[in-house]
Amino acid sequence: TLSVSGGIQWEDVVLPLETLSMWFRPFFVLFIIGVNFGVLNILAAVFVSFVNRFVSEHCEQRLHDNFLGDSSTLDELRQMLVGNNQRDDLKITQKRLEKLLKGVGQEHLVKLDLDMDAAVGIFKILDSEETGAA
Repeated sequence: TLSVSGGIQWEDVVLPLETLSMWFRPFFVLFIIGVNFGVLNILAAVFVSFVNRFVSEHCEQRLHDNFLGDSSTLDELRQMLVGNNQRDDLKITQKRLEKLLKGVGQEHLVKLDLDMDAAVGIFKILDSEETGAA
């Protein structure tokens, strides 16, 4: 093992082996090469595992932070829509929604990375009965 880590010269180990048989030299060289590659592979695997875990945790934290920000923005948008609703049944018409989102709600759409077409599309999904109010 000292030959692998550089603690002793290879010749100091191989010369006594060669006195027994000349075939020990190639086997010794193959052994040292195999052990060196094995150690390098283990070190590389540990490094890759560490980096992979770090990236995964960082991505999860970023997704969690984005989720919290989006949830807060959605809550503000919901409160704005409810506060500006004039109907007793708490439904909103598409025309009223578009008017509010072009005015007060525009910054909420920008924060959520949505445009008016996406918001209207969501409204139409919620208005499955096609009553014009959701």
